[in-house]
Amino acid sequence: MLQILKTLATLSSSAVSLHSDVSVPASIGGTWIKLEEKTASNQATLEMGSASLLSSTYDMYCIKVVNFSVDTAGSNPYGRFNVGGILSGSSYRFSSSTFRSDVAAVLHNQGHSGTSFYMGYAIDTTANVSNDCHMNGFVYLPQPSSTSKISSAFGTMQIVGDENHRVSHTNFAATYMTNDSVNNAMTGFQFLLSGSGNISAGKFVLYGIKD
Repeated sequence: MLQILKTLATLSSSAVSLHSDVSVPASIGGTWIKLEEKTASNQATLEMGSASLLSSTYDMYCIKVVNFSVDTAGSNPYGRFNVGGILSGSSYRFSSSTFRSDVAAVLHNQGHSGTSFYMGYAIDTTANVSNDCHMNGFVYLPQPSSTSKISSAFGTMQIVGDENHRVSHTNFAATYMTNDSVNNAMTGFQFLLSGSGNISAGKFVLYGIKD
């Protein structure tokens, strides 16, 4: 092994220098590659991705959500797809399970032809601590550019804090399906809220991964 290292590189007590004819790949399979980052600031919706970003380059995409906060108490986070370059407001089939710290039973939410899909329990605001309640989590988009598979998303969200010191955890899955034989590429993912509230803050980062 030592002889192989000497062939490829020059060793010293403080560093390793590769020989000029040895190359290192720009990225390694299985590593998350950052593609896009946005910060929310008092807006009704926030969209991640595009046709060029959600391409066939990666098998799976992930949107990381950090400190998603709202300006109106009791706002539920929802999602929608941009399909074939058009934001769809119908034909969502979804299911979710929410575990909440102040309720023993699991809370279920589902729909078969919704205008958007449910991603978590209501996010509250507080009068005494700014942005005390917020949401963190991940949204996964498998092969969004495929036209041979139904566009789908799944993920998990954690909502922490509020004036009642609750915590909740939601697992969800959703598809866009006009019928069982028509499939279109997903070209974006939109975050929105129930009611008329705004997303007051939050960081959203899109990653791609490929084996």
